Amino acid sequence: MDETTDYATYTLEQLEHALRHTDEERYPDYFRQIADEIEKRRKELSVKEALEARGAKMRNPRLAFLLSFVCQGLGQLYNGQPKRAMVFFSLEIILSAIVLVLLNTMFGSFPGAVAAFAFFVSVVLAFAVLVAADAYKVASKIRELELRRYNRWYVYVSIILAFTYLIHPSLRQLIPIGFRSYSIPSSTMEPTLLVGDYLVSDPRYYRSHKPQRGDVVIFTYPLDRTKVLIRRVIALEGESIEIRDKQIYVDGRKIEDRFAARRESTAMASDFSPDDSMGPVLIPSGFVFVLGDNKALGLDSRSWGPLDVRDTIAKPLYVYWAKDKSRIGTDIR
Repeated sequence: MDETTDYATYTLEQLEHALRHTDEERYPDYFRQIADEIEKRRKELSVKEALEARGAKMRNPRLAFLLSFVCQGLGQLYNGQPKRAMVFFSLEIILSAIVLVLLNTMFGSFPGAVAAFAFFVSVVLAFAVLVAADAYKVASKIRELELRRYNRWYVYVSIILAFTYLIHPSLRQLIPIGFRSYSIPSSTMEPTLLVGDYLVSDPRYYRSHKPQRGDVVIFTYPLDRTKVLIRRVIALEGESIEIRDKQIYVDGRKIEDRFAARRESTAMASDFSPDDSMGPVLIPSGFVFVLGDNKALGLDSRSWGPLDVRDTIAKPLYVYWAKDKSRIGTDIR
């Protein structure tokens, strides 16, 4: 050891060992420095033991930081500041509610979703770090804290569980996220949607809007209500649809079909599903006729008839993830 030795890095046992093996006559300065450090350590231990004997303890700044980072305000409670903890608990709930409201307004488009996600991460992390830093700073200054009933590990665990499984889920019930995500498992909607695409949808859209021709809709499969399908609306209620030689006619007028080249002869067993021709079929009130963009594959209204609009679940908005990364952010039309 030399004059720049940092004795704080040595344990008490290491210091005592060094003292025993240091020649006091040859190295009086080193000997005295080590002895002083040992005396200082023993006094600190005595203080700590005295605090623990009467139910008081020093605070661990790192633990205070961690607790408040995980659950904002918990580090303050650990530091014996229940009022300050309640302020941060309340601010966390208010901030979470604001974030949920903003997510509901910004997730309607891919750029908005990206901005919302960035905002959410930055705000939540910034708030967590600030509150945790406050807990760390206070804990560093506490030399003595008389423990209260709330200074128990099971109280801290209970608060974390309450926020995780009660408060935050309740907020999501009160302010539900108005968007849902789905994945595409088959090629029935190619080239609009490809296998492996993940999309964001708006389940509220058809509560206030009627399906329109050309809309891509997500709905409950009429023949198996445990399944969800996605198809395109071709004909509306009160209209007559007919397929002749793979061409679609609505009320006698040919419908421009940008996916006609994908239609191939497909045999389906029902009144609504001839090979390359069908109908004419009159669409009842409250129903629409849907087809897959890749009409050679999958089930659609040709096999099970018009779709009840009450079975529509959501309107798909955009692709948020795909195997082909160039498709990310593509609007679904």
